[in-house]
Amino acid sequence: MKLELTSGLAGDMRSMIQFKVAMGYSEKTYISHCKTLDRFCNDNYPEAIELTEDIALGWLQANPGKVNILHQRASFIRTLSKYIKSTEKNAYVLPDKFIPPQKPYMPYILSDKELTALFSVIDEYPNNWRLDMLQPALFSTLFRLIYTCGLRPGEGRNLLCKNIDLSTGEVLITATKKHKERIVVMSCDMNELAKGYLKLRNNVHP
Repeated sequence: MKLELTSGLAGDMRSMIQFKVAMGYSEKTYISHCKTLDRFCNDNYPEAIELTEDIALGWLQANPGKVNILHQRASFIRTLSKYIKSTEKNAYVLPDKFIPPQKPYMPYILSDKELTALFSVIDEYPNNWRLDMLQPALFSTLFRLIYTCGLRPGEGRNLLCKNIDLSTGEVLITATKKHKERIVVMSCDMNELAKGYLKLRNNVHP
């Protein structure tokens, strides 16, 4: 992806992204922050060619939005400054604990009654047979796979058949949040349900 940056920090940001991509990270992680920082520098420090304390702190305070966005910006600016310093250039490094830590996320655990109600709604979801006659079986299988294997919704939605081995129950997850692959294994019941869906799908679409 061609990244249009024009500020004095453009070269450093591009080279950092190239370095991170070579290390296995996704460039999408950095592009939006690069664009906003580039715009901030052009508007407020058009002559700047170094990442100074004023630039770093000013960008953090400029429309930070939600608390999690502030943490994301702090992490990005720290990563960028450390990269710049690794190339033997000057850069202000934001202290590690400059932004107070976020409160730990407390997940909500569904009860057996709630799980039963949830899957009952999924199994009875009205479908459009004209669009896809497999929709009911797909919903029932996919949502159970997401739940029993602990997948994120996007991970389940983007699964490819070639990444599922029903002989062993192994599922290769590639579309992960941190862009790292991992393997999960289905339970025996889930494996049988998946085999049933595959058989049904093959009958409809040989």
